[in-house]
Amino acid sequence: MDGWTLQTTAPAVSFNAKPHMSDPQPAILPPLADYLEASSQRFASCISALDEGAVVEGVQAETTMHFVKFDPTSKEPRFDELAKALARHVVEFCLSARTREKIRQMPNAETELFMRARDYFRKVEDAGDVGELLLFFLLEAALGAPQIVCKMELKTNSNDEVKGADGIHVRWDETDDHLDVLLGEAKLYQGIGAAMDSTLKSIKEFHEERRVDQELHLATAHFKHLDEDFQRRVSGFINRESDGDEYHIIHACLIGWDWTQYKRLADERDQLFDEFEAKYQSYCGNIGDLLGRRFDDYPFRHLSFHFIFLPFSSVREFRRSFYRELLGTDLPSSKVDKE
Repeated sequence: MDGWTLQTTAPAVSFNAKPHMSDPQPAILPPLADYLEASSQRFASCISALDEGAVVEGVQAETTMHFVKFDPTSKEPRFDELAKALARHVVEFCLSARTREKIRQMPNAETELFMRARDYFRKVEDAGDVGELLLFFLLEAALGAPQIVCKMELKTNSNDEVKGADGIHVRWDETDDHLDVLLGEAKLYQGIGAAMDSTLKSIKEFHEERRVDQELHLATAHFKHLDEDFQRRVSGFINRESDGDEYHIIHACLIGWDWTQYKRLADERDQLFDEFEAKYQSYCGNIGDLLGRRFDDYPFRHLSFHFIFLPFSSVREFRRSFYRELLGTDLPSSKVDKE
């Protein structure tokens, strides 16, 4: 198998449907919901989604339009609450179950767990780590797709960026009984177009370098969970060990950007609070057109995608808010404002 032959067309699946944790699964595959570690309660407290996504013509691409909820009293979007929620998931995101089991044999284990996970994050303002953690949170809590490899743990240097996909998750698709392997890509930029361009560029390079096999190998060599039967069954699907074992690869892409509508918080807070979802829904057509044009001459348009959109009042300020929660202090300012 190689990076050119693994791709098959996946059936349409809506991100806005209920998470797939209740989907029927074959008895040979343990319930995937048992391996979800993102808090659905924390997710529901700060993130929601529109009922309808953007349409991208001519491409096998599903979209979901997430947004940060507003506090009903202050009418302030809960970006700080989202930053807090992410900071409380760094252990689950960074450390495999086997690593956690070893650390829990140490004195002050909970503190050691947090510090070990914290130290994997690059202490620079433009690091991609925040977007990767946010993508983990969304895929687990919104889609019910558990992470199966802790890629942060595989970094040989905390100053390095994660190589290959930004995350590896799985879910069961009951429409034709197969396993979806979700390869993550997270981009947080000031401009939505720049985030789209960077996403497609990364995926193009990923396939030109034929990295698919390397990523799939990680799912067997560095499996996150201790359940050996779960690992064996996921490996069985990936290696197609029996006639009924089939999987599809889907690129799950988080697009975050600074949306100008949030500037209305200064002078039109009440009106923005009332109109936000309608404004966002009306912008979906523009988003679909922007993304669709980028696929016109794209050499890998035959692949399957899920695009997760999440607008910010300020990507830079959100990163800073996260690092204040993680480190207890601000990072030094940087002129770079992208992920």
